Amino acid sequence: MSARHLVEKLKALSSAHEAISAAQSLIKQHLDQTKQKENSLAQLKNSIASLDAEAREAQKKIDLLELELSAIQEQDSKLQKKLKTVKKQKEALALEKEVAQFARRKYDTERELESSCQELFNLKQQHHTTKTKILSEQDALKTELAACTKHENTLRQKLSSIEQSWVNALNDVPEEWQSKYTRMLNSVSNPIVQISSSVCGACFYTIVEKDLQRIKLGEILPCRSCYRFLYSDAHLSPLETSESQASY
Repeated sequence: MSARHLVEKLKALSSAHEAISAAQSLIKQHLDQTKQKENSLAQLKNSIASLDAEAREAQKKIDLLELELSAIQEQDSKLQKKLKTVKKQKEALALEKEVAQFARRKYDTERELESSCQELFNLKQQHHTTKTKILSEQDALKTELAACTKHENTLRQKLSSIEQSWVNALNDVPEEWQSKYTRMLNSVSNPIVQISSSVCGACFYTIVEKDLQRIKLGEILPCRSCYRFLYSDAHLSPLETSESQASY
C-alpha cells in the first residue's frame, strides 16, 4: 500500500470516528431535550392535579357547610316545636334564647355557604380556562415528544450506518496500523494529523529536522509531544510510484 493510500485510509478512519462522536453528541443533546420536554409534561400534569385537588377541597368545604346547616335547621325545628309546648315562662325564655342563637348560626352558616358556592363557581371558571391552556400545552408537548422519538430513531440509524463505515474503514487499514490507531484513540480523538509547516497540526510541537524530512518523503511518524501520527500531503504524490521510499 502506497503512502498516499495509507494516509487516505487513516484519514477516512479518523473522519468516521469524528462522525461517530458528532452523531453521539447529537443523540445526547436530543435525549436532554426530550428529558426536558418530559419534565415539562410532568409539571403540567402536576398543575392539573393541583387544580383538581383545590376544586375538591372547595367542594368538600361546601359539603361540610351543608351538613352543618342541615343539622342546625333540624335542631332549630326541634326547639321551635318544644317552645310551643312549654308552659313556664322561665323555660320559654331560655328556649327562645337558644332558638335565637341557632337562628344566628343558621344565618352565618348560610352566608358562608353562599360565599363558598360563589368561590367554587369562580374557581371552576378559572380552572376551566387554566386547564384548557394546560391541556393545549400538553397536546403540543406530546406531539413534540412523538417527533423526538421519531428523530431519535433516525439519529440512531444514522449512527449505526456511521459505525459500519468505521468498521469498513478499519478493515481497509493494514493490521499493524489498526492496532496503532485504535491504541491512540484511547488518548486522543484525532490520531492522525497533517503537519503545518514544520509543526504538529494538533499540538504545534516543532518537528525536528530529521523527522520532518522523513515525513516529507512520505513516512508517517508519531509526534514526539502528543504522539499523533503525522503526515504531509504535499510530498505524497511523487511517492505513489515509489512505495519503497515510504515506511509503515
